[in-house]
Amino acid sequence: MAAERAQLEALRQTPQIQEPDKTLAELRQARREALEIGDYDSFDELDQQIDQYRNQAVDTNTIVQQVTAQTKQQIDYDNALNQFVSRNNLIVNDNVLYNIAMKTFENQCANSATYQEAFSKTEQAMNEWIGKLAPGAAQVDKSMTERVEKKKTIPSEPGRLSVKSAPPSATKEETASEIIANMRRSRGLPV
Repeated sequence: MAAERAQLEALRQTPQIQEPDKTLAELRQARREALEIGDYDSFDELDQQIDQYRNQAVDTNTIVQQVTAQTKQQIDYDNALNQFVSRNNLIVNDNVLYNIAMKTFENQCANSATYQEAFSKTEQAMNEWIGKLAPGAAQVDKSMTERVEKKKTIPSEPGRLSVKSAPPSATKEETASEIIANMRRSRGLPV
C-alpha cells in the first residue's frame, strides 16, 4: 500500500509537460521530397506551412512563465500536504482513510482557491465523517499528537550509572595498508 501511495503522489506531483509536435519534422521531410522530385508548387506550399508552424511556436518566456507557475503550484501543494499530514496522524497512517482523504481532496480542489483551503476542507470533512463512524476518534488523534509534541520538548535524562556497559570489543581495526591489500585482493590484483 505504501508503494501505491508513493506512486499516486508521484503522479499527482509530476508536472504535465507537453511533448513537442512532430509535424515540423514531417513537414520538412515532405518539403525535401517535393524539392527532389521537382514539385515546386508543393515545395512552396510546404514552406508556407513550416513558416506558419514556426510563427505558432511558443517563445521561451512563455515556457519559463509556465514552468515557474508549475513550480510555485508544486511548492504550494507540498506545503499544504505537509501541514495536512502533520495534523492528521490517524488519517495518514491508515491506508483506507488516506485514500478516502485524497479522493475528498481532489473533489475539494474544484471548489477551493488554494491547496491549503482544499486540504482544510478535506480535513474538516474527514473529521466529521470519522466522528460519525467512531465518536471521539478524531479527538484522540489530536490529543495523541499534542502528547507527542509535548514529549519532544522534554529534555532527555542522562543515562543511569548503575547500568553495566558492554565490554569493549576485542576486534582490532584494520590499518590503511591492510585495507588497501584487501581491496587489491578483491579486484584480483597482486598484493
